[in-house]
Amino acid sequence: MKILLFILALISSVNSYGQKAYPKIYLNTRIAKIDPKGEMIKHDSLWILSHQYFEISLNLLLNNKYGADKNDIVTQEKIRSISIVDSKGQPKDFNSSSEFLNWMYSHGYEMKDQTKSKYKTDYTFRKIK
Repeated sequence: MKILLFILALISSVNSYGQKAYPKIYLNTRIAKIDPKGEMIKHDSLWILSHQYFEISLNLLLNNKYGADKNDIVTQEKIRSISIVDSKGQPKDFNSSSEFLNWMYSHGYEMKDQTKSKYKTDYTFRKIK
């Protein structure tokens, strides 16, 4: 039994050997629904990004900074919004797109694709191996 535990520990250490530990990327998911009375109900959840691929938009904010988020219309009554936040759930702002790209890279994700439009840029990131 001790030999089996030793082998399992050795295999897991070999698998993680050489992999850089990157800082965590926190995301907030907000689901907003309209109830039958016409009132909006919001539900937020904080989670840590772990996907191999990740899509998000960089949008110019009113304070001339940039915020990273993605909005999806799930149904006519339901909208899902995902945004990059800090560990306390506060929105993470960036001073420029270069700062955002460098921040993503320093957190273990490299840009795979981008699509620019007038007020935002859509990005696809891939996890660095």
